[in-house]
Amino acid sequence: MISQIIVYIMVIFMAVAAIDRMFGNRLGLGQEFEEGFNAMGALTLGMAGIMVTVDLIGAVLTPTVGALFSAIGADPSMAGSLILSIDTGGYALAHAIQPNNADIANFSAIILASMMGPTIAFGIPVCLGIMQPSDKRFLAIGTMSGIVCIPFACIVGGLVAGFDIGMVLINMVPVLIFAVLIALGLKFIPTGMIKGFNIFAKFMIAYLSFFLGVAIVQELTPIHLIELRPLSEVWGVIGSIAMMLAGAYPLVKVLTKVLGKPLGKLGAMIGINDVAVAGLIACCANSIPAYSMLKDMDNKGKVINIAFACCAAFALGDHLGFCAGVEPDLIAAMVAAKLFGGVLCVLSAIFFMNLDKKQLEDIPEATV
Repeated sequence: MISQIIVYIMVIFMAVAAIDRMFGNRLGLGQEFEEGFNAMGALTLGMAGIMVTVDLIGAVLTPTVGALFSAIGADPSMAGSLILSIDTGGYALAHAIQPNNADIANFSAIILASMMGPTIAFGIPVCLGIMQPSDKRFLAIGTMSGIVCIPFACIVGGLVAGFDIGMVLINMVPVLIFAVLIALGLKFIPTGMIKGFNIFAKFMIAYLSFFLGVAIVQELTPIHLIELRPLSEVWGVIGSIAMMLAGAYPLVKVLTKVLGKPLGKLGAMIGINDVAVAGLIACCANSIPAYSMLKDMDNKGKVINIAFACCAAFALGDHLGFCAGVEPDLIAAMVAAKLFGGVLCVLSAIFFMNLDKKQLEDIPEATV
């Protein structure tokens, strides 16, 4: 019921934005309507290469990493969602590995893959490419603070979805281990970890580009190089996401205006500037604008925004659109998990910053 209400709200905002575009974008919502459909190109580049190869990836992961998960009682479908986002193959891969139990597959594909996967495969590399060199230390602190909260946010999402609590808890064991290992790595070898994430991001770009290219060649010519899923499976999913984003983006724009002042007061209470507060709001639609604003945030705000993005990024944007397109009944569970996790990430960041306030001090750029 709640999930359907959210869809109807986005449809209303989509309709208003479409009308605004008809009359010259007077409210600024028409532009957001366009952005929803403009996202189709980026979605294709980020999703198609994985979606056409999910069977290949599943064949590799199931007997290897999946076997380790099975040894501790967890489902192998959790493995891919640790490194793949819900909208860049995490959903398709989880269902390919676990086709027999929809609850387990969706717990991995919708809940876990909307937080852990995006942080590893997207958030860290993209933030690294946008931020100032002197701010890289805040990436380590923020990600460490946020990533340890993901297992707890997943549990909340599982409960809201009505999944069996036993299934949820046992499948969080490897996720918790993974999160703790990443956090420890960021704490003790931050430079090496960040380099590793950057290498992984470059590998993913190469992988996605290569297999999308191969899929197009096989689609348009008689040449057959490798067994891939047809691209026709991709277009329907991307179209569904774009339709939802055409309403989600205008919704977030309105929320930004309406909630700006109240959240500004909250920001003052926790000691971050207005730019940092605006970053938190923007992050709920897309984390890239928040990362672009890091240079104008105070140091505390930088850490809090990076931590918040680990769970809450895209909660009202791409991930909401994707979920509405493939599993509309789980919208409420996913949004609840991501927003609860976002709040938890902020509290975690404040806790870790208070342990050593010297880590927030400005340092000369020459020493970075």
